[in-house]
Amino acid sequence: MIPVIPLVGFNYLFFAVYHDARKNIAFDYAKSLTSAKGIVNLGATGSVGASTWKFANDPATAANVDINCGRTPKCETADMNFSLPFGDKAFDVAFASHVLEHLDEWELALAEMDRVADNVVLALPHPLSLSGWLYTEHRQHFGPEDIRKMEETYPTLKVF
Repeated sequence: MIPVIPLVGFNYLFFAVYHDARKNIAFDYAKSLTSAKGIVNLGATGSVGASTWKFANDPATAANVDINCGRTPKCETADMNFSLPFGDKAFDVAFASHVLEHLDEWELALAEMDRVADNVVLALPHPLSLSGWLYTEHRQHFGPEDIRKMEETYPTLKVF
């Protein structure tokens, strides 16, 4: 007899694998949009995963930004609920993987990303992920309608 995985356990396992794959696909897409100005990687130290370190150290990444840079290279310390320490359109791409859902002022952060880069690429938790909804540090939950409105407001935005 095959044991049945509980729904929450299956949901967590499925979306953990899916989550990591989406982050990598989103970053690869961001790299495809770069030229001379490079990527600003926002929330660069948000998790200790291998992909986070990979994005921060990628040659296409011109700058990293987080509240606490720690040992992250090329990193600027900034609170994303306020303004970013860069000029207008200083980068080809503003990349943020699993950042907006942690912010109270996510609209301001998105506007700042659009201000400092020609393109914005986001990776957000999947709307059906139970772990995304249950994670206590998430202040926002984005559904398909929210994402559609974001992409309408910012034509150079791509959400994964």
